[in-house]
Amino acid sequence: MKSYRHLMAIYEVEDYRACATSAMRDAKNGRDIIRKIEKETGIRIDIIDGQEEAKMIYNNHIECMADRTGNFMYVDVGGGSTEVNLLSQGQLQYSASYNIGTVRMLNNAVTDGEWDRLRTDMKRLAVAYLGTNLIGSGGNINKLYRLAGKKDKQRQRMTVEALAALHAQLEALSLEQRREQFGLKPDRADVIVPAGEIFLSIARILGASYVYVPVIGLSDGIIDSLYARNSL
Repeated sequence: MKSYRHLMAIYEVEDYRACATSAMRDAKNGRDIIRKIEKETGIRIDIIDGQEEAKMIYNNHIECMADRTGNFMYVDVGGGSTEVNLLSQGQLQYSASYNIGTVRMLNNAVTDGEWDRLRTDMKRLAVAYLGTNLIGSGGNINKLYRLAGKKDKQRQRMTVEALAALHAQLEALSLEQRREQFGLKPDRADVIVPAGEIFLSIARILGASYVYVPVIGLSDGIIDSLYARNSL
């Protein structure tokens, strides 16, 4: 944070926003950490809830969509949580956050109740919004898209079957094998498998055919909101 403060001074930054998400939301001493960082660096960090996180990502992506017709489930998978937004005919119909993330899964810290809540919600939405496809967000789905053998580069999408096949390949390998065979960094080789499981779980319940990967995330949403605020 001190380095960011120095960089902002060098580049004469006039406005900024720093956000903390799932891990800081759950930390018992999260507020204490935020106060200490602000005292020592002058940088204020906002702990945003899952709903705001989801909507910031969604609002940025809808502006980038060439075709807003149809039903899309925007899914952003992080280490501590998964944010979803249901977009139907260009309008936000549903937004939720689930404490199901890659790091939580690796540490067996996702409760059965949270998985049940996700599955119940997705089953209900699958009936109400037929033909829903996924829009994936986050570093893991971006990497999975790049590694996928079959994909539509022009429309920035891959089939759910292609994602499932790649996920099965990765799941069968050890961490070292994933690094060697797919060129994955250590901090990606472990979380990419649970991330794939989350995306596939949602896709299968919804009966999705495709996963679109526009390579847009929370940081883009923050930038977009700052631009809007300073353009008034």
